[in-house]
Amino acid sequence: MPNRRKAKGVARTLDVLRALNQANGSTVAELHALTDVSRPALYRILDEFRAAGYVARDHRGAFHLTHLVRCLSDGYRHEDRITEVVSPVLDELQRRVLWPTDLALYANHAMHLRETTRRQSALVIDQAQVGLRLPIFASAVGLAYISHCDDTERDAIVHALRKSERPEDHVARDPRRVGQLIRQTRTDGYASRYMGAIPGLTSTGTGTIALPLLHRSRVCACIAITFFSKVLKVDEAASRYLGDLKAACAEIERQLARGQTEGRSARR
Repeated sequence: MPNRRKAKGVARTLDVLRALNQANGSTVAELHALTDVSRPALYRILDEFRAAGYVARDHRGAFHLTHLVRCLSDGYRHEDRITEVVSPVLDELQRRVLWPTDLALYANHAMHLRETTRRQSALVIDQAQVGLRLPIFASAVGLAYISHCDDTERDAIVHALRKSERPEDHVARDPRRVGQLIRQTRTDGYASRYMGAIPGLTSTGTGTIALPLLHRSRVCACIAITFFSKVLKVDEAASRYLGDLKAACAEIERQLARGQTEGRSARR
């Protein structure tokens, strides 16, 4: 009996997720009509989804899926597709600017380094490796992401980070500071980190500028250039390299869009 009840609970949870996928932005009453799951059970399931970051609730009480559900549908295949497109562009960007270039993707309330050109760069910046966790508010790629994702996802990220015990996430508890960082990033036209320490890196004497990558009108990843802060200030780096970074973004987005169009043609 316990196993049967557990299986039924899992099936019910999947029914709710499937209903949200088909009717994103539904209220509990609407989900009840779609799934026949009781309202108390729906609230429990949706609260668990919200705690895990998969669902956010808007001002009218409707529930929306967040970016994290991509991990459930596309899994690593989506990340692999992005990496496949981005890697050669990052290599070319690194050859032009000399400094290391990076690709970071969002998952579980943080950015994660998915690709880096540090191994072929003559400039040894730090020991960052693929898989490194990069905090949202203490990294340029994190600021680029949260400054350009949609409002629902941003609210869900900030809400989750307010509960984090990691020191680098505590800024999420200060709404005024969060607003300042997002406004500054949008005003500058790029995200930046200057000499701030990031857990996992041995050197803090670096700066970074980053931009978001857009696919299907949503942020899917961020790319960045990291440099020695003793050699360049952020505004100097932006003056020299922002044009190259923007061109790299445009090329990646063009290739991602072309792949989407080719996929639709193949399905036809």
